Amino acid sequence: GCALALLGRMLYLGESPWRERKELDSLSSLPAAFSDNRPRGFQEQRYRRLLRESGPTLYIPVPSIFNDISQDWWLWRFVSWVWYE
Repeated sequence: GCALALLGRMLYLGESPWRERKELDSLSSLPAAFSDNRPRGFQEQRYRRLLRESGPTLYIPVPSIFNDISQDWWLWRFVSWVWYE
């Protein structure tokens, strides 16, 4: 009884002071030049400016998994931080 009543509320995707609803039907930018220097994005503070200002970007559909949309073996095997907007 109680679990079923809560289930409907837990899956509700509405806006609240803690959650902002976003549409996921667009393209996202991803840096095209991945670095072996993993903390580089933090050092360059990429989160403070648009990604296209830091170099070339790839455009990927949202939602998607960036590893699966390319035939580039390096991107397919990449495991680390990824900056996107």
